[in-house]
Amino acid sequence: MSKNSELSVLTKDQAERVDRVTEYRVACVHHAKQAMVYRFLIGVELIELKKQIDHGRWENFRAAHFNSLPSQTASLYVRSAEIVLAAKSPKLGDLELNHLQIENGRLPEDEEKRVLEVLKEVYDGKSQTEFYRSEGLIRDKLAPKYTPPKNVTPEERAEAAREHADALFDSAIGQLRDIIERINDLRVAASAGKPKELLLETRAYGKIFRSKKKK
Repeated sequence: MSKNSELSVLTKDQAERVDRVTEYRVACVHHAKQAMVYRFLIGVELIELKKQIDHGRWENFRAAHFNSLPSQTASLYVRSAEIVLAAKSPKLGDLELNHLQIENGRLPEDEEKRVLEVLKEVYDGKSQTEFYRSEGLIRDKLAPKYTPPKNVTPEERAEAAREHADALFDSAIGQLRDIIERINDLRVAASAGKPKELLLETRAYGKIFRSKKKK
């Protein structure tokens, strides 16, 4: 049996986890306000899957079963989930994160709420992207407001302008990463059906993106 063939043969536990990752990615699209919950749960499932895959073969496994989930995004979900789990919040109680079940496209409301409360506690008032930045999981920074320096030489003014341009570029890269992640989630949702809901979500996201460009 070839290595690629071996990767396609899953244990019952692995198959269930692969299915849950797909369901969580679809839920990210259809329940945008709770997307942080499902991204965290994707990370939890990926952590457990990585434990079961032989060393050095994870990337091949990811490509075989989550080909629309970029390697960097998968690593981001895993590392952020590890940080949240390490916090050992008592709010999780007896909630078994590895065995949650999607019902009608989302988690039961009480389970979703509990996970969201844990994330809010660990994020300490930050948005998910701000949390990623604060933990060093992503390196791009928000572009500062540009204020021309006073009483400086032309060379110093030019250097300040270059630094501002670099900050703008970093910010644009961060926004592009968010857009790519969203597009990939939409592709997964498309494969799950519900074309009408998907079209409405895509149009709504397009309006959000266009409004950001105008600012």
